[in-house]
Amino acid sequence: MVANGFSEEEYRLVHGIAAAQPGKALFPRNSPDNIHYGLEPIFNASRQTIEQAKTNNTHNILEMVPLRDVFSSEKRADLLHIDIQGGEVDLVKGSLDYLLNYVAYMVIGTHSRVIEGQLIDMLTKQGWILEIERPAIFDINGQKLITTVDGVQSWRNSRLLPPNAVSSVDIIRV
Repeated sequence: MVANGFSEEEYRLVHGIAAAQPGKALFPRNSPDNIHYGLEPIFNASRQTIEQAKTNNTHNILEMVPLRDVFSSEKRADLLHIDIQGGEVDLVKGSLDYLLNYVAYMVIGTHSRVIEGQLIDMLTKQGWILEIERPAIFDINGQKLITTVDGVQSWRNSRLLPPNAVSSVDIIRV
């Protein structure tokens, strides 16, 4: 941040994963010689799963931080970027009241067509306007469909940012 001209007073870093509720998340470790898709995290990991991950050194263990706590000092976020490797629906669903009242625009990285459909169903019912949609692309060779290119959706909160509204932008990435 400093390299890009931001002073320490202008940003706050939270080490963890945004979530609807507190808990622990496990993110798989991958080596450069074993790069592949499908490294989904484990959200709300059990104590036993966490201990096994520690023993085997297979995952990074992160605190799950409720979205309302991430934004505790913010009045409104003009832009929220969400890309948490398959946990997007749970975050949005569990934080919907907060999002409706405090987030004007969301860009969501999606990791399956199922996630995309759930977001479209949930958010359109709440008055969000889908402005950009590029579906995930997956490999159809074989028995298991594997996402090879993540999708993206961009949503305008019609309650906070009606069409044609102009606003200064504060970007918050989760």
